[in-house]
Amino acid sequence: MHYCSIDVYMILSNYLKQLQDIAYDNDVRLIDMFTQANVPTSTYYRAINGMELRFSTAQKVANAIKSDISIPISTSSG
Repeated sequence: MHYCSIDVYMILSNYLKQLQDIAYDNDVRLIDMFTQANVPTSTYYRAINGMELRFSTAQKVANAIKSDISIPISTSSG
């Protein structure tokens, strides 16, 4: 079991799952978190396709939502 919160540090676990939990809890798209953190979207796509994220990358993405909750949310249906 993992514990995920913006107010705690990332724990050694599947970082992508923790980031998905943070995105879900804050009603934002995970790809928007990567963009807000200035992490290339290619890193996001590699992660969702099985490539492990580095701790520093995961922490940077998690901190992006902590520092700026006003991430734009896509409302397009498609």
